[in-house]
Amino acid sequence: MGPVLPVVGITLVLIIVAAVPFGLLARRRAFTRTAIGQSALIVRQGLPLAAGLAAAADGEYGKVKRVLQRISYWVGQGLSLSAALARRCPGCPGLVVSTVAAGERMGQLPRALEALEEHLAHEDKWRARFRINWPYAVIVPSFTLLILSGALYFVIPKFRDIFADYEAELPAITQFVIGVADYLRSGAGIAPLIVLVGAAVGVYVIFRPRRAARPRVLSRVGDAIKWSLPGWQTMQEAAGMVWIIRILRLGLAAGESLDRAARQAAEVDVNLGLRTRVGRWADAMEKGVPPHEAARAVGLDDLFVQTLHTGSRDGSMDVVMRYAQEYYAAKSVHWLMIVGQAAWPFVVLAMGLMVGTFVLAMFTPLVALIESSVRAMP
Repeated sequence: MGPVLPVVGITLVLIIVAAVPFGLLARRRAFTRTAIGQSALIVRQGLPLAAGLAAAADGEYGKVKRVLQRISYWVGQGLSLSAALARRCPGCPGLVVSTVAAGERMGQLPRALEALEEHLAHEDKWRARFRINWPYAVIVPSFTLLILSGALYFVIPKFRDIFADYEAELPAITQFVIGVADYLRSGAGIAPLIVLVGAAVGVYVIFRPRRAARPRVLSRVGDAIKWSLPGWQTMQEAAGMVWIIRILRLGLAAGESLDRAARQAAEVDVNLGLRTRVGRWADAMEKGVPPHEAARAVGLDDLFVQTLHTGSRDGSMDVVMRYAQEYYAAKSVHWLMIVGQAAWPFVVLAMGLMVGTFVLAMFTPLVALIESSVRAMP
């Protein structure tokens, strides 16, 4: 029983690590949704934000009530809403905090909160529509690994002794699987440690909110990986352009020049690859380069370049930007559906390859034994 205990333990840890964060993340989304919704309502009504949040907290209960009370306290102490959200709203996404901060800097906080309210409602709608059965997605692969690990430890290595008695050679695939089993049974294998460390890092990455102003190393690495993967880059670029254009429209509505609005947009927490390009675009416009030429030079999307050219020529910048924003929103949803629906087939394929390998490793020796026995018969 000794060797199987680590396998069972690792499997249970994986189930807990994979299942628990999603439940807690749902609670954090509820905190963010409530804080933004109440703040937007208070600002629309022209009420003092600190007093309004304190009154809103009286109508809530549990952790949501405490979150609103803390935000209200810090706003009353002189902090901006974005700083209070970053400090006292657990897991508040960097995108939310940075958008609120941009709205505050441009004097467009009501419109920024309205945009976030719309975004969170839209996100909930699509999350409900394309909900993944996480218990099934986690438990089935985990118990498949548990069963295969039992065969790896106890069944397949027995073929080595049997074939030694018959003085026959094991099939190559069985030798490979036995080698894996020996590596894990010897105690020198680091695979269980890698799994546990990976699970711990995964939980940390899931739970720590992104920092828009000074992205952490893991955020930078994750953004670089996403930006380099075909399909995922397209999805990241489309989703990020939605927010870039939203901030540009807020800035233009506040009377900002396009280059200053672009500078504000470059501070929003979208993929760092896109933020870098937007920052370079703002630099080029500050040097006097026309907006559409600067956008083309830094590698921004062709549709956005055409949007800038049309808006500058016709004086209808807000109209064409609204169209571009709707286009990128539809494009991001399209690619989100593709990436999300493609993930589970890859998991099934990986499970099928593992199961197929173990089946071949268990049954090819039986065929080899039968053939060896037939050849040994007079």
